[in-house]
Amino acid sequence: YYWNFSSLSPKQQFRHAWSSNSRYIYISNNNDEKKDTGIRRRKKEEEDRAKLLMKAHQRHAVSMLELILQLKGLYIKLGQVLSVTALPIPEAYRIQFRTLQSDVSGYEDFETVIIPTLERELNVQDITQIFTSIDPIPCGAASIGQAHRAKLITKNDNGEEEEEEVVVKVQYSDASWKIQTDIQCVHNFLRICVYAG
Repeated sequence: YYWNFSSLSPKQQFRHAWSSNSRYIYISNNNDEKKDTGIRRRKKEEEDRAKLLMKAHQRHAVSMLELILQLKGLYIKLGQVLSVTALPIPEAYRIQFRTLQSDVSGYEDFETVIIPTLERELNVQDITQIFTSIDPIPCGAASIGQAHRAKLITKNDNGEEEEEEVVVKVQYSDASWKIQTDIQCVHNFLRICVYAG
C-alpha cells in the first residue's frame, strides 16, 4: 500500500520526478536526438538571477559598510570576521568589509576624552609625566578602542631618561556597556532567524 500510494515512497517520488522532467524533453523530427530545452531555459534564468543578485550585492554592500561604521563596536568586529570567514558571504560584501581590517577611523575626541581617560587610568595629574608626546590622530581603530602613537618616558640602566616609541590603545568610553548590549541584540536576532527557519 505504502509503495503504490504514499507520496513519500521511492516509487511515487520517482514517478513525480520523471513526470515533471519529461515535459521538457522532446524528440526532434530532424535527427531524433533528445534535447532538453527546459534545462537550458532554467540555466539562463539562473544566470540572469545571479547577475541581478551580484548587482544588488554590489549596491547594498556599500550601505551595509556605512551602517556598520555607524553602529561601531561589535558590528565592526562582525564585519571584520565576515571579510575573512569561510562562510558563503557574497564577494561584494567581503571586498567592502575588508576595509574594516585597517581603515576604521577613531571617533573619540582627543582633548576631551582620550587625554582625561589616560590620566585617570594611569593615575597621573598630567599626561606629560609619562609621555613626551602623543599623536592626536589615531593610527588605528577597532571595535572597542582606538590606538595612538606615543613616546613613553623610560629610564635606562644609568637612570637617565629616554624616549620609547609605543602605541597606546584607549578603550571607548561606551564600550563596556555597548558591547554587552550588542551581543544581546545579535543573540536575539539569531533566535528570530532560527525560529523563522
